Amino acid sequence: MPRMRNTLLIACLFAPAMLRGAVSDQAEQQEFFEKRIRPLLIEHCIDCHGPDKQKGDLRLDSRAA
Repeated sequence: MPRMRNTLLIACLFAPAMLRGAVSDQAEQQEFFEKRIRPLLIEHCIDCHGPDKQKGDLRLDSRAA
């Protein structure tokens, strides 16, 4: 079990750097967000952090918010 935790920790530490390398220019970043991130936010977060309700004062339905 400790080996798995170490693997997950290493993956979490290096994932942002790997994503930056893979998604370098602004158009690619926008496409990545629209295809991979926005669907997750809509499915799991928007009900409690959208325009009608902001749990913990966190709103995720706009970039400005």
